[in-house]
Amino acid sequence: MVTQPVSISPTSGCAPLTVNFLSSSNATTYNWIFGDGTSLIDDSSVTHVYAYSGFYIPIVALDNGVGCIFPLHFDTVFVYDCTTIESKNHSEKNFILYANPSSNTINISSSSISGKYSLKIYNLLGQQVKQQEIDFSFEGSSKVNIESLASGYYQLMLVNGSNVVSKRFVKE
Repeated sequence: MVTQPVSISPTSGCAPLTVNFLSSSNATTYNWIFGDGTSLIDDSSVTHVYAYSGFYIPIVALDNGVGCIFPLHFDTVFVYDCTTIESKNHSEKNFILYANPSSNTINISSSSISGKYSLKIYNLLGQQVKQQEIDFSFEGSSKVNIESLASGYYQLMLVNGSNVVSKRFVKE
């Protein structure tokens, strides 16, 4: 039997951010998936550096040695670009994501962000599954087709230079 207590510290800070992951589990193998496209098979304690600003969802898959794997999800790691004044205002920039959950299309609406943004969608393994450009200069809203995504949980990020805003959504 595998016990599952896991800790992560810190969960936010400026890039580059060094995060410590520790599992007090009795698993035989630890597959750490950091949410930034990198992973590591190692022991119960690892350190990872998030080099770029963004929001990451790390996971560890614990293997008990007899074929049972237990995936554990952590809280989101928030990494900020603290080299500019505007980057400290991430929480002030907000957008609405609806319908959530959705099976075909999600709508993005905002009165506090403007300009061209790169939309990136990540699955829970931290793999980017969709990217497109969105322009909020005129309408303040946009539709995103998600029909090609498998059912599950996703993280949607809007990136404009050092400005990053993010929300989670469910694809039915």
